[in-house]
Amino acid sequence: MSRTPWQDAEWRPPVAALSGCAAVLVAAVLVTRLGSAPHAIAAWWTLATALLVATLSTVCVELLDQLSASSPSRSAGRIAGAAFATAVTSIAILATTRHAGPTQLAFAWTLCLLFAATAGYWAIARSNPAVEAAPASTATDSAPATLPLEPVHTDHELPDHVQQTLSRYLADGRDHLEACVRVRFEPGQQSAIVHLPIQPAMYSIPDVECEPVGEDDLRITVDPIQPFGVRLVCRRPAPATLAGEAIVAVLISADRIARAAA
Repeated sequence: MSRTPWQDAEWRPPVAALSGCAAVLVAAVLVTRLGSAPHAIAAWWTLATALLVATLSTVCVELLDQLSASSPSRSAGRIAGAAFATAVTSIAILATTRHAGPTQLAFAWTLCLLFAATAGYWAIARSNPAVEAAPASTATDSAPATLPLEPVHTDHELPDHVQQTLSRYLADGRDHLEACVRVRFEPGQQSAIVHLPIQPAMYSIPDVECEPVGEDDLRITVDPIQPFGVRLVCRRPAPATLAGEAIVAVLISADRIARAAA
């Protein structure tokens, strides 16, 4: 089954570390160097600094938030990340106002307040209680760990009147959700979107594997991937003059460490 590169988490820690260190380094250089500058710098330097440091710190915080998807203190981590990004960005922005006039200083404070409000809104809005709360146990969660890992629908065939089938089980310490979905295309339609909800939600960003069944020429993109559901974007090579359909097999799985510890 195909696997999208964005599901691999190996690249996220080094990129997050580089972005965070770069943001701190830029702020430190501005504070130490501009303090001894004999003249004020132009206001566009303030804007450029805000864009650069804000981008670096935001990338760092966002990647770290994705890596801590299974952490029970994820909400607190978001608040800490927003505070870090706001502090580094504000220090860098205000450092460019040494020897500057009141107009540039007011502009710099406006940029700081805008970024602080944006970071605070991100931290609060992303801390969705429906996602963070522990979902209730169901019969599918109590399936024995000795269940086979092979797909339940080994032939991946669906009766004509069935649109999709779902099967959820626990095996080898991971939460698995298998689905077989019928994707329909109208005449002239090249792409179709399928939403697969996950209820109860998984405890981390899951891994998703998918493939078309049979010889259907279909390109499948999985975006976004959330603990409470995924979206499949299915594309044909070109629009067809006739209506058609395809069957897509999907395997969604995530670690169950957080739930086992609880």
